[in-house]
Amino acid sequence: MESKIDKIILTILGLFVIFSSVFGIFLPNFYSFRNNSITKYEICGQDIISLVIGIFIILIVQTKIKRKIEFIIGFLIYILYTYSYFSFGLVFSTIYPIYIIIILISFICLLNIVSLVFIGSKANSNISVRKSISIYIFIIVFIVGFIDFKDIINKTVFTKKGFDSKSIFYILDLAFLFPSMIYAAISNYKKSIFGKILSGAFLVKTITLMPAIIISDILHYIFLNNFVDFSFDIIAFFIMLSAIAMFIIYCNEKKRLTTAST
Repeated sequence: MESKIDKIILTILGLFVIFSSVFGIFLPNFYSFRNNSITKYEICGQDIISLVIGIFIILIVQTKIKRKIEFIIGFLIYILYTYSYFSFGLVFSTIYPIYIIIILISFICLLNIVSLVFIGSKANSNISVRKSISIYIFIIVFIVGFIDFKDIINKTVFTKKGFDSKSIFYILDLAFLFPSMIYAAISNYKKSIFGKILSGAFLVKTITLMPAIIISDILHYIFLNNFVDFSFDIIAFFIMLSAIAMFIIYCNEKKRLTTAST
């Protein structure tokens, strides 16, 4: 995405995300509805990371750094995921329409980027690297998917507690995120350029989401003296580290292929 219009749209998106995040961080009472205390600190943790991502989006589109597309797609997926949770989770505030605008702009940008990628092209990458990244994505989906599915079964079959607003994450994970990650892993394994780029983007998305989860729980502990799920914080931390390692491998492989083609 190098056109002037694309840069303007992404910059506007970054500004909206920054605007929304600043209100969430510095004026938490701006949110008039919360089902429980978990949601309160979860929103704050997401806003902290969203603020950083909003700034990064503006900086990235103004520079000529390599591997820009993976970062932009990863950030767009993160924004869609987070603000869909805010919207469908009914996190009401007087800036609620901004959430809808953010979702709309990020979705349009994502569709535009995908349309520019020639899906039928083949990626000429090392088979061991492709396998490693695809298998890694499958493992992440299995671990977190199992945890999500277990929680859903516990709430609907065994205890019949039902869902609160936090449960929208389960829906987004199982209905949108994980199927997309599996598709990316399979496409990458089949040497699709689209699958390769999407795999890199999901690595970025994983790296950005995990610290948001950890920060949310730390804030919950600071203000309420207990963790929501400390064991998952540990899992999230190691997932973040492993995703960083895999993304470094991904970038090194891309750099090697770029050098070899020149």
